Amino acid sequence: MKKISNLVLPVLGLIMIMLTTTVASAQSNSDDFVISISKAGQNIKLKCVTGCAWTDLEFNATTYNKSVQSVDEYGMVSANAAPKAVDKNLTDFQFTVAIDNKEFVLNGLKGTSWKTLRFKESEMFNKDGILPKD
Repeated sequence: MKKISNLVLPVLGLIMIMLTTTVASAQSNSDDFVISISKAGQNIKLKCVTGCAWTDLEFNATTYNKSVQSVDEYGMVSANAAPKAVDKNLTDFQFTVAIDNKEFVLNGLKGTSWKTLRFKESEMFNKDGILPKD
């Protein structure tokens, strides 16, 4: 009986270590981002909830009214920016933001399943599209 209990404790310890490692790995390898977008006066505001190196971005919508602003996991970038080193803790994505006829227009360039999203009001979105409102 003592031999069985001597085996059980190390096996349980090994299982606990494996579970902890698996959970930590799943949490650090983000494969999705969640971003909210809104308009405040003449500014477009983006807030990253998860999957980004940045938390808040804001830029003047009138400056970008006829052009687009490209955004990736590191922040605002030019549309033809050279690829950066991949950080396994961030989601690899890139999209553009523009205002057209008082609508937000987002075009997915990398890491999204959508090509274009169009909407008029503040929304939250991820790699799959607009998220349902609670």
